Amino acid sequence: MKWGNYELTIDENAHSGKKSGKITSGQTGSSFGSIAYKIPANYEGKTIRLEGFMKIKNVGNGFAGLLLRVDGNGGSLAFDNMQDQKITGTKDWQKYSITLDCPEAAENIFIAGILSGKGEAWFDDNLRYWGKLPKWGGNPTNWNST
Repeated sequence: MKWGNYELTIDENAHSGKKSGKITSGQTGSSFGSIAYKIPANYEGKTIRLEGFMKIKNVGNGFAGLLLRVDGNGGSLAFDNMQDQKITGTKDWQKYSITLDCPEAAENIFIAGILSGKGEAWFDDNLRYWGKLPKWGGNPTNWNST
């Protein structure tokens, strides 16, 4: 499937299971491509966390990331696409997450993987969490053990 100058495909390069979603830029990589789906926002007043695994290859002149957008009242009420994390270059599968509050006026939630600029990005094992998120208890003594 084409999204402007980007190719959206199902790929056999997966983190787990057999398939992943893949976005490949065209030669110019002048915009962005996204694999997205929309769900009803039945979670008003709660916290939303999207977790997923992403792999990137030769991402430049932009970024790759997960995306959460909460819409209502004719516009976007909350948004995060991980652009501020500046995920570029080539990286093997890594777990990422983003968190947003779902306002009372929310109508729809968009969940996506996004590639802006040039390169390739794979997305797999996307999970959503609704409601009150657990808080850290205590201080981890070995960050490398998780």
